[in-house]
Amino acid sequence: MSRSRDIEITFAGTQVVSDLIAALERGGWVFGEGRIRYLVDPDFFDWDEVGVPERSKAMRELEAASMRHGCGFEMSWGNEEQEASFLLLESGRLLSVSPLAELVFRGDAGTLLDHEWYLSKVMPVLFDRGVTGLSCRDLQD
Repeated sequence: MSRSRDIEITFAGTQVVSDLIAALERGGWVFGEGRIRYLVDPDFFDWDEVGVPERSKAMRELEAASMRHGCGFEMSWGNEEQEASFLLLESGRLLSVSPLAELVFRGDAGTLLDHEWYLSKVMPVLFDRGVTGLSCRDLQD
């Protein structure tokens, strides 16, 4: 059995991936360990990785992919070990946030993901970007 844990955020308008990343960085998210891990593969399978000095290359590829079929990138919360993947889909109108490492669980609910923790780290920088909807999932497949 597997488990699906994510947050989906919908927007009224198209999000430009570089602007979205800049907003997340202002809010405390960083590319961890001196690397940028990103997804531009149309099958959403093969991730690419470059060093932070090659940021402009990654951003160009992300922008091009976001216009065609969507894209993704991974970031960490500050100096902590919580990581998440961010998938920008549906012509930049849907952002899927999936926690990856050192998950934060609710203390009162066993293995249920603490969506509130993740929302408090993501939503403050996104509210002014035209958020129209939000859903959280923690499903056992």
